[in-house]
This record gives sequence, structure tokens and C-alpha cells, in this order.
Amino acid sequence: MKRIAQRLLALSIVGVSVLAVAHAQTLLVHTTTLTAAREAVRVYAQTVDLRESTPSALPQLLPGDAISGPVLMTPDGNLAISVTVARNEALRESQPIISLSRAIPLALQPEVSLDGLAVAKPQLHALVDDPQSHESVFVSFAKSGGIGDRAPWQIRARRLATDPAPLFAPQDSAWLLPGEPVACMAIPGRAAVAILCRTDVGVATIHVREVTRGEVLAEALPMPSPIDSYDPACLATTPKGDVLFALFSGYAPEGMTRRSTLIAIETQTFRLMPGEVEFPGDAVGDESALHPTTSGACWVTTRSRSEGFAYAVLIETANGLKKSAEYSFADAPHGIMLAPCETSMDLGVAVGNRLELWRDGKPGGGSITFDSEIGALRWLGTRVAVGEAGCVHFVDALTAAIEHTVHLQTGFVAEISPVLALPAVGDRDQDGLGNADEVRFGAIVSQPDSDGDGLRDGIDVEPTKASPYLITPITVDFRGEGIGQDVRSVRLESPFGENSTWRLDVNTAIAPWLRVYPRTGRLPGWFYVGVDPARFRSGDGAWGTITVALEGATPGLQATGSPRSISVRVLPPSRNPRGILWLLDDHAPQKSLRDESDPWRMKGLADLLAQPPYRFSHRVETNPIPKLPRDVSVIVLTAEAAGRGVSTRQALLDFVSDGGALLFLGQHITQEGPRSLARWLNPIGVELEPEKAVSGSFAARTSNLPARHWDGFRITDGMRMRVADGRAVLVPDPEEKGLAVFAAGAYGNGRIAILASPTPVETSAMQTISNRLFAGDLFTWLSEAGSGLNDTDGDGLPNDVEDKNGNGVVDPGETDGLNADTDGDGIPDGKEDRSRDGIANPGETSPLNPDSDGDGIFDGADPSPLPNVDAPHVDFLEPSRGPLEGGTRVIVNGRNFAPSSRVLFGQIAASRLEVTSAETLLVEAPPAANEREGAVDVRVENIAAGLSGVLPGGFAYTARSTVKLALTSVSVAADQYQGVVALRIDAEPDSSVGLVLAQVKAVPSTRIQWEAVQPFESSVAATYRISHHISEPSSVDLVIMSVSREAIRGDVVLLSWRATQPLPEYSVAKFRINEAKAFALSSQPMNVAVSGLNVPLDRTQR
Repeated sequence: MKRIAQRLLALSIVGVSVLAVAHAQTLLVHTTTLTAAREAVRVYAQTVDLRESTPSALPQLLPGDAISGPVLMTPDGNLAISVTVARNEALRESQPIISLSRAIPLALQPEVSLDGLAVAKPQLHALVDDPQSHESVFVSFAKSGGIGDRAPWQIRARRLATDPAPLFAPQDSAWLLPGEPVACMAIPGRAAVAILCRTDVGVATIHVREVTRGEVLAEALPMPSPIDSYDPACLATTPKGDVLFALFSGYAPEGMTRRSTLIAIETQTFRLMPGEVEFPGDAVGDESALHPTTSGACWVTTRSRSEGFAYAVLIETANGLKKSAEYSFADAPHGIMLAPCETSMDLGVAVGNRLELWRDGKPGGGSITFDSEIGALRWLGTRVAVGEAGCVHFVDALTAAIEHTVHLQTGFVAEISPVLALPAVGDRDQDGLGNADEVRFGAIVSQPDSDGDGLRDGIDVEPTKASPYLITPITVDFRGEGIGQDVRSVRLESPFGENSTWRLDVNTAIAPWLRVYPRTGRLPGWFYVGVDPARFRSGDGAWGTITVALEGATPGLQATGSPRSISVRVLPPSRNPRGILWLLDDHAPQKSLRDESDPWRMKGLADLLAQPPYRFSHRVETNPIPKLPRDVSVIVLTAEAAGRGVSTRQALLDFVSDGGALLFLGQHITQEGPRSLARWLNPIGVELEPEKAVSGSFAARTSNLPARHWDGFRITDGMRMRVADGRAVLVPDPEEKGLAVFAAGAYGNGRIAILASPTPVETSAMQTISNRLFAGDLFTWLSEAGSGLNDTDGDGLPNDVEDKNGNGVVDPGETDGLNADTDGDGIPDGKEDRSRDGIANPGETSPLNPDSDGDGIFDGADPSPLPNVDAPHVDFLEPSRGPLEGGTRVIVNGRNFAPSSRVLFGQIAASRLEVTSAETLLVEAPPAANEREGAVDVRVENIAAGLSGVLPGGFAYTARSTVKLALTSVSVAADQYQGVVALRIDAEPDSSVGLVLAQVKAVPSTRIQWEAVQPFESSVAATYRISHHISEPSSVDLVIMSVSREAIRGDVVLLSWRATQPLPEYSVAKFRINEAKAFALSSQPMNVAVSGLNVPLDRTQR
């Protein structure tokens, strides 16, 4: 019955689609995760029910970084096809990835996702329904053969089968096009697609082809002049498919303003309808500029990019094309968005962050303004679905009031698609499982997720038992230059999956170079992936596959989503390891670096580096360059060129952090302009003082690379440099601590070296062998930046940045080196920490905090993810661990700490706080709440300004400290049976003992008594208060208290004893500690361990 119902729907899709959209209860929503720099990094798909305020199912991570073009739905509404693009920095291009998802219940079909399909224009694709076979054909475009721009364009058609499982046909059909495709549109009711093309001679034409048999319906429809010379923009058809609209934009003959023209074609005869309509604005680059209505009319949107105006024009087709309405919108630089009603001429209009509802296509209805720009819009019967940032708002179509909002933490809403799928027969809760099957499995008929594990019953292998769901990355990438050095980790975890077993399978026949370890384990866990350089050949296929299988909650059952495949790619090297770009001053712009006139005094160095064994190539730029090239490994920048803005600081730092290298050559500068360089290198902890000259001979403090051949070189007319990290100072300036004439170190994935003056590498210096060796070492060291990058989780942060103290443990304040997204906000750690220094600097979101600004919205879905510039920010704590009882003295490092600051560990305020500077606070950790070990958030509040900043999991409480009380013998006078014992108190370094209570008792109690109790030394008396009470001759009660907030530790008390009568039968005096208690400075109790003392008595010496 289900198949019959779906076939009936397919046969009548044109007639019922309007009604289906109007009554659709489920939406398929695609979101794009954005960084603070508005860079797309991930794509998710999730379903939203119009009746609920939360997403209907777990979000599905799609491959790629951004969605491209429209999301396509099969006529029966069961399947969705989305095209995403993944940026490949090595190839400097984007690779398309086509993914297939089941809509109800939502489930990505990874085994039929086409990664690397030959799609030259991923934004152009269509899904054509064949009314005869009731199958769908996916249409895309690619080039075939030829070289570069001369290669002909093709249509690629690939049939999509849905029975028994969704699957793309293994072979596709291909046909040549008359030109480059610009837009495409499936024609409803016919197995045909129309393609708007631009021929080799720049003429626009339309090609129409039936894609199941390959029949040409129109080879190249001619366009009337002068439209044929305009830029083709987009295509659309009426819902019935009887009219095809084509939009063109070009310059008006009488001026330099862009205008647009619409034509219409009858799809039965493919003849032009009479009339053509011209209107202001440009539509090139906007695939959604045409909005046909059910009445046969068409709304058109255009915009004037230079003037910031947008236009909406209504074109009627009843008696030829004619313009019936035209509206203009000011302050609309990004254009406008339209959503026509399916049953009337009502219209939703989005301009920036404002939604207007037009009655009968005319302004004047209700309106509503949102906080952020509207990114998606869809009319749904009596509601309008609005995608704004990470929210889907359901707005009443009559009153413009928000009925309810679904918040999505996965990113910005990019696409909203109604799901028209028929549910399973009798599927009361629309979870993909019919009522009879729910009863048979023991699931709840009225609840889509019976076991509450986040999986709808229709895809849940174990619908009545909370069970794991296998999630893996889509791809694992290796850099070509890191083969044999780079290792990647793949993290495996799932709710309700603890102790579930996973196993790996690798097809070594296809990829003999692929190595994985281990091949089995339990959740949560991870495995490592590497490339064996001995088995890898650049001419071999650079793809491999790892199949992951996960056991469900019930032994013997596969988990939902299992097995799943991971593609392993080896990318070609991204840089020329022997290319140097010189950014120099412009006093000799036409000269070569190796010109005989030696215009920059660098000819000797350039000649040296061009020869074996170095073989560097050189390129000089003296004018500002908008974009740094990717085919060099080292950039040399002079201070004068930096001051003139030859390149932006951020572009250079990005170049270095991505694995490049920079040599900065300083110089003494007196001109006012370039003296603004003072803060130019601040992001790497270097402050320049170009107005202060440095000259003289300086000795190196190390013999390591790249300074091993520095031989007391002379610096002339250099600039003063202050370097915050002393480890980077290779040649110091002894005039003052922190000054350097040569510094070098890592920055992100790359390396930076700074010379106060170019003197050691100028042509005159190349006459000296030590200078030549130094120059060779320096450029070799720089060129090797990034080649040995160790980034196990592939998030862009090197392992030594993630594990700052190198202890192999994820400490509070550190990112996880085995998890590319430590805070789970959808943004890889390296995309948040763009400077790759392990600190969230101004302008960066925190890789440790999913909600950096604390507004309740994850960073990847937040229109304004950066915290207030004046808000406190916490980088890390020293130490980051302490015992449950509190009292640990902690330095809080960060910025914007005010005198009115308050620090909270979890929900408990620190008992003592000292604001030492705007960057550091000295606090005493409070006791842990609820006696629980583990990490807590650390929040710093600026009470006066009402601002705060938090470091999630910034401090970890460890087990309660144990205080050790021990007695030691100081002296024994055997001839008189008397002596002195000392009480020593020891505790862990991070614990703070504030009070100790103890009783010290001598045995035999009737023959030994205490004579005196005194501090161990005078300094103890000033630090601790010691009270005692001799309750009986052989027992003394001690109270030791800190009076200066200093922790009690070490030898504290001396106790003198003597025998009151001979001890003939005893050879040992015993001293024991009883009833001992210890309390931290926070007054919390501590564990206590005691150690007594036996003092031998030598009777022969009496």
C-alpha cells in the first residue's frame, strides 16, 4: 500500500504539490556553520516539525564546508539531494560532493554520497522526474576532454533508484552542450531539462533535452537581439511546467547602467511568447531571481550593486508578457528574497532583517523585524517559515506574529525545504515506522522516539532501547608534503554507546599505503591513520577507504548508522618548497634582485640561494599585492615595505599559520609613517621600536638552528625589538632584558624569523664563510616550515599548541589533540584559534567555549559570536588542578580584568582575590561543590560593568588531599633517658594546610613525660600559632594554625621528653600520634595519615 500511494503521488505530483506544501508538517533544514570571520566550515541537515519547538531528529553532518545551489527533493518527498563543496587548499579549488539523505526519518546515505564527482559547476544541478518510470534523474555539468577553457561542456545524467535502497546508478549518460551552462531547470511533467548557455562567441542560447532517452527537444533556441548578447542569469518554470522563463542582464544601450530583460517560452512548442519586459537592476549570480506563481505570472528580483537598490517586478503572461507592478527598495545591498504563496497572489518579502507580508501581491500587510539578516524564506499555507541566523521562525501569514521558533545550534539557516513524503501506513507519530510495526517491536505508537535516544524509531535499529549511533568524519586528509610524518586521529563516541565495540576494515588492495591502528576497541575511543611512504607512489590513486562497524546496545546487533565509510585522501603538496617572495621597498621597482647594480644589497644572498644545494627561485614585489601567492614557501619582508602596506599583516600571519615562513628584516626608521610599525608584530609577542637605532656586534646564546653559525655578527642601523617569549631570542641585545637582534620561532603551522637589520645577510657580508653558512641555515630552516607538522586530529592546530605542557593529557585550558572540535560548536579548533597560539585573542572565538560571548547561541550559529571587547576573558589557569577542599592558590590569566572582578569556580566564588593586573588575577580556589571531582567552569565577572567571561572546564578538582604527620627523633641522651622529637607535616604541593589538631602520646605512659613544647625554629613561630596542653604527663594535645595564610608544612614542633624513672625492662621508647585532624585554609577537612616513632635506648651507655 505504501508503494502504491507513493506512485499515485508521483503521477499526480503537479496537481497536488501545492496542497502538499501547504499542509507539510515537516521541514528539511540545511544550516552552514560559520566562523567569526564568516568562513563556512560545516554543513548540517536536520528536520523541523511545524508543531514542535525543537529539532525533530539528530542533525546529520554532511561532507564539505558550504552548501551550493538548491536542495532537491524527489517527487515522492522521500529523498533529498544536496550538493556541498569542500575547499582544497592544496589544489586551490573547491571539490563538489553530492549527498543523498532520506527525509522521513532523516538519515544520510553515506554509501551513495558521490565524493569527487566530475561536477564543474556544483551550484548548477537539477532533479528530473520521469513520469513513465517514476524514477528521478540527477543532472549536473562537467567538461569533457580538451584543454582548459577549450574543453566542451557536457550534461551528465545519473539515474537515481530508490528500491530496495537509495542508490545512484553506477554509469551516467553524457551529452554535449552548445556552450557553457549558466542556469538549468527541470521541466515538470516531462523528463526534460532546460539549460541556459553562453556559447564560445558570447551569444546566449537555451538547450532542452529529454534526459532518459537523450532526445534533443531544442538544440539551441535563438534569443532575440540584443538579448542574445546580454549575460544569461537564470531559468524558472511555472508549477505546471507549461512556461519557461529566462532572465538576462546587460548594459543598456544608452548608458552604463545594468538592466534586466525577461522572456518566456511555451514548453510544448518551445516558441517565444510575444513580448519581452525590461526593468532596472542586475540578476547575474542570483540563481533565485525568478519566482513563478500558480497563476502563471512571475516575480523577478534584481539589484543595483553600486547604488544599493533592489527591485521586485511582477510579470503577467496571460496575453503575452507585460509588467503589471514594479517596486524598489533602498538600502538593500544584498538584494531581496521572495516567497510566493502556493494558493494565492500573497507574497512574503524579505529585505535585510525585515519581513513584509503582501496581500494579493501588494505592499501594506503585516511586517516584522528580526535581529539578523534573513537567510531563507518559505511560504507554508497559513505560515511563513523564516530562517534567521540559527533560528527557524514560524510566522502567522495573516498577523505577521511569530507563532514559535526552533533554535538550531548547528549554524546559519541556508535552505528550508518542505518534506512531502507520505508517512508509513498508519504512522501516527510520523517516525517512519507504521503503527503495526511499532506494536510488534514494543515501541510507543504516539511517540516518534520511544527510547529517548535522539533517534526516530524508523531508523533506530533498537527502537525500545537507548542505543548508540555511529558518527564518523566523512574524510581524513593528508598533505602531500607530510607523508610519513603526519598522523591523524579519528574519534569515535556516541551517547548510550559506552563499552560498545567497534571494528575497522581497510581495503589494502586499493590503498596499500594506508595504515590504521588499532583496528578494534570500545567506545569512547579513537584510532590513528597514517600513510606509509614506502608504499605510496604519487602516480598511484590518492584515495583509500576505512569502513567502521559499531556494535549496538544489544550484542550481535549493528548500531544505527553502522557500518560507515571514511574516505582517506592524500592531497598534492600545496607549496613550492624552493620559492621565495621578496616584498621590498620601491626605490628600484623595475630591477631584479640579482641585478648587477644590486639595488637592495641582496644580490650576494640571492646568488647564494639560487645555487646548489639550495636552488631557491626568487620573485620581487614592490607594489601592494591584494593576495599572497600560494606557490612560495618563504616571504621576505622589509620594515619599510611593511610600513607602506605592501601586504596586510593578517594576510602574512595567515600565510605563516597555514605552514609558510616569514623573514622580517628590520631597520632604523626616522620617517613618521613607517614608525607605525611598533605594534605590527604584536600578535606574535614582538614589539618594534623602529625609531631607536641598534648597532654593534652581538653574540648568540645558542648553537642550535638557525643560529648555529652566528659568529658575533655586526648589526648596523637596526631597530630595537622586544620579544615576550625568551625562548625565541637567539641573539639577545644585552642592553636590556627582553631585547633581541635575532629571534625565531614557530607561529601556527609555520615559522617566523626577525632580524633587527639585514646587515648579516647583505651582499657585503656574503664574502665571509660564516655569514654564508648562517644564511643557508636560515633559509633552509624557514623553507622547512610546515613539512614536519604534527596535527593528529587535523584541526589546524599543531599538537604542541594543543598539549601546551607536553604531558599527553588534556588539561583544563587545553584543546583536545584527538578531537578536531574540542568545544563541540561545529567549528574546528584551528578555525577558532586563527593565530594558532593556544589563546583566544581579540577577534577570535574560543575553541574551549562553544558559546564565546555567553548569549546561549553556539559560535557557529551566532550572528555576533565575539564577546564584548571590554568583557573579561579567561585564557588559562596556573595551576589548573587542585584538591576538593580548595585553598589552591591559582593565577588566572586573561585580559580585561577590572578592580571589581569576581571569580567563580563553578557556582562558588573564590574566597580570596587579588587583581595584580588587567591580565592576571591571584585567587584561592574555593572548596568543590557537592564533594565531586572533575572540571568546573571558571567565570570572571566585572561587577561594575555587568560583563563576564567564562573558561569552560577551566579548573579540575582532584581527590581530597592527604596530610602526613610524622614524628622524627632529633636527639637522645641515653645516659639520662631524655631526648627531643619533632613533628613534621607534609602535603601535596597544590594543597594548603591551614589547621592541624593532634595528640602525641609516649609509651610507656607511666614512665615518660613531656617536658617542653616549642616551635621548630623562630621563623615557624612567626608563621604559625602553636598551642599545646599536656592532658597527662605522657600525652600532649597540639593545635597548629596558620596565621599568615601560608600553608603549614615541614618541621613545625619540637617536643622534649624524659624518663621519670629507670626503664630496665624497656629498650624502646614509643611515640604515637592519635586523634589527628587536618583542615585546609578554606576550613575544609583533609585526609590524614600518621607515622609514629620508636626510639631505641642503649642500656649499655647508662
